[in-house]
Amino acid sequence: MNPKVTFIVPTYKRPELLFRCLSSIKMSMKIEYEIIVIDDSQEGEGASAADTFSATYIKKSKFDRRGLAPNRNIGLNFAKGEFIVFIDDDDFYVTDDLETMIENADDVDMVCANYFIYNKDSLTPVDIGDFEIDKMLVNNQLPVGSFAIRRSAIKYFFDEEMASHEDWDFLLRNMFHWQVKHFKYFPIAIDKSNQFDASHSTQIWERRWIEFLSVYARFPCPRLKLQRSEKLKTMGYECTPEMLAFEPYINQRVF
Repeated sequence: MNPKVTFIVPTYKRPELLFRCLSSIKMSMKIEYEIIVIDDSQEGEGASAADTFSATYIKKSKFDRRGLAPNRNIGLNFAKGEFIVFIDDDDFYVTDDLETMIENADDVDMVCANYFIYNKDSLTPVDIGDFEIDKMLVNNQLPVGSFAIRRSAIKYFFDEEMASHEDWDFLLRNMFHWQVKHFKYFPIAIDKSNQFDASHSTQIWERRWIEFLSVYARFPCPRLKLQRSEKLKTMGYECTPEMLAFEPYINQRVF
């Protein structure tokens, strides 16, 4: 009998954080589940944690493509669960709310929730408010780990050509076919401890607007050009709404 949930966990040289992540899955789930760990490291640092929690462990060949998108796609190819959950190796569950969400999914394709930001022992709640597709077309509301998707509802895998925001692109390409149910829970902590280093944060912020423009071009939406312009302004990039009225590529859908 197939498990109810498959957790797909990419990892790279963070065995202690991976152990914390897998331990939190075990503590938060009583329904049947499986864990698939995909390790990008040639040294195989993730093997011990995967073995401890009876996870399927896949160590990538040095000739395989690296990165979150290829690893998540590998996990999808091996997954047997009715629901799929993607979680990064440095994030962890703080409640059993994800299980409650899945058990009360009814007939929807995706369940999602709020989340905590974790920074060096501090938890800050982030309430995404009412879930709306239009909000997702402006900014990704949902970090991986805060949602579960029926495996049968996934029509498009992750784009392995994207250097970042592949999870946002994955959701946008798929979720227009989905019914989504949002729960006002806070099941997961997203670890941002490393991003609070000043130099690292500055480097990320300086290039973030470019990545947003890439997603906006992939999903042209003239009716949201003002909201998108305002979002880019919060990143320090002045872009008029008219500049965001992208012409669609051949056969590209306008949202």
